[in-house]
Amino acid sequence: MTKRALTLISVIVPVFNEERLLPEAIASIRRQDDARVEIVVVDDGSTDGTPELLERLRREPGAPLRIVRQDNAGPGAARNAGAHAAHGEILAFLDADDLWSAGWLRTVRTLLAADPGALVVGHTSVVRGADPWRPDSGWNPPEPPGLAFVFAAMALARATFEAIGGVDASLRFGEDLAFSMVARERGVPIVVVPETTHFYRLHGRNSVNGRSLKELNVMRVLHESLKRRASRDGGATAALPPVRRPGAPGSAR
Repeated sequence: MTKRALTLISVIVPVFNEERLLPEAIASIRRQDDARVEIVVVDDGSTDGTPELLERLRREPGAPLRIVRQDNAGPGAARNAGAHAAHGEILAFLDADDLWSAGWLRTVRTLLAADPGALVVGHTSVVRGADPWRPDSGWNPPEPPGLAFVFAAMALARATFEAIGGVDASLRFGEDLAFSMVARERGVPIVVVPETTHFYRLHGRNSVNGRSLKELNVMRVLHESLKRRASRDGGATAALPPVRRPGAPGSAR
């Protein structure tokens, strides 16, 4: 077996007051068909039963789970803390209320073996709660997948994460879009997996519920990207490199 085949993948899970759905997120990681995985959960100052739940999940069989605790600082800071504590050469991310499809980490490992400097991005399917305020009421079927640059659908080498500069911890929202924009500006290859790899679960307590594009920092992130590109090109805004699908002869925008 090659050294690359033994590369450890660290899955970073930021959590803030999500004891209801966190066990299912952890289970979806432990169901991945990959033997070299560690889970790093960053408890971002939870005040519900999350700390006690994490101790129970840590003792359950499957991929080892380590716990990092910090005062509440937002998901960006939590992801940076998880990356700092992680032992893996590959970093993947999952939110505490979401799920992965089976085989996602195997796909990540294969694609990064072929292109170690890439940012691998999967497709996201939204799943709506039958009753958003009752997670025990069941879930509607997944909606058609779409490409969304969210951390739970991203994975990359630790070295690439560090070269990008980590996550902008000043952003409570939009930090995943900002990270992907900086990656593209710096010429990091973006490899898009066409299948659904990430299930984003909409329920009554999603942090983005009811927030405007301004509150989600979408326009701010795009404006800052345009400013950076213009400042490097004498006032002319440089185009971003295209993204590509694995195995495709060309590229997909």
